[in-house]
Amino acid sequence: MLPSGEISRVHRSEILGTLCDFPTRRMAQRLADQRLREFNQGGFRPQTTLTFRDYIETHWQPNLFPTFKFSTRQGYAYLLRKYLIPFFGDRQLPEITRQMVQAFVTQLGKHLAPKSVCLAKNVLSKVLSTAVEWGYVHTNPVPGVRLPTRQATREAVALGPEQVRKLVSVLPEPVAGMVLVDVLTGLRRGELFALRWNAVDFERKAIHVRESVYEGHFNTPKTRSSIRTIPMAEAVEAVFRRLLPANANANALVFHTAKGSPLRPDNVLKRVIHPACVKAELPKVGWHDLRHTSATLLHQHEPLRVAQAILGHSDLQTTLGYTHVLPNWQREAVERLEKGILFPDVPKTRSKPKEVSSLIQ
Repeated sequence: MLPSGEISRVHRSEILGTLCDFPTRRMAQRLADQRLREFNQGGFRPQTTLTFRDYIETHWQPNLFPTFKFSTRQGYAYLLRKYLIPFFGDRQLPEITRQMVQAFVTQLGKHLAPKSVCLAKNVLSKVLSTAVEWGYVHTNPVPGVRLPTRQATREAVALGPEQVRKLVSVLPEPVAGMVLVDVLTGLRRGELFALRWNAVDFERKAIHVRESVYEGHFNTPKTRSSIRTIPMAEAVEAVFRRLLPANANANALVFHTAKGSPLRPDNVLKRVIHPACVKAELPKVGWHDLRHTSATLLHQHEPLRVAQAILGHSDLQTTLGYTHVLPNWQREAVERLEKGILFPDVPKTRSKPKEVSSLIQ
């Protein structure tokens, strides 16, 4: 199949073996008949001579990119331009084998984070699975390729209640309000910065999550489960009422620049939140860490299903992965086990050091 989509006849020869392998003409003819059977019975599909680069630039991107969200298009375009096209660009699609993909993934793993390697592999799989659907190749070689061993990376941080209060106390407005709203609602950063006044329902004391923003482009939230309504705590309502302008435009953003445009979450982190973390002697947290904080504090007192609904996760296991064990929780759990189950009626005694040491001896 030519790059234009037309089918062209190509003459190829294949060596079946040597005279030692097939000492008689009948044996050689039998193997040749087996090879030709697929062609003669009409089961063979012609393979394309289209290169990976031409396929991406002339077919895949023009046809599939319009169906993706802006953030997805940006991520895919970067991975294709930076890694996939430089490695596979001049290869014809049928020449891309599983061994070649494995070499690509292994090479990426030497200088990229495991998550980035996984994303590049997933994009390649999506590209080639579409090539299978469109009839350019017979199979997708990516499934079965192994990712490099995950290296130790920074884990998400969850703040305790006292740490949250400490951070909010050293932050200026409106960033202090942003952090408090984020912890008490579990909003993703794109959902937080896309929040408009028409989504803040003071009458029902609820927040309607219907939008997300990425680099100034608005779209629907991440998944269907992300479109949700979150109850508004009194502290969150107080933040909104402080920020509510006298003649508020219902379509205006709650958190915005002086011109009314969306704020850049990374700028807020680097310029305001991270310096405040240093001042308060707290770990430098990001927006995703605040979401983990919300999930952790919710899970301490509420069923996991409730936390899942508030956070907008499609899968319960994802919510579980967002929860952490705060340092004092283990001690409190051990004390509850001791006093509430094992020794509920035993009075607490304080032995002198000498008495304790004598018992040990």
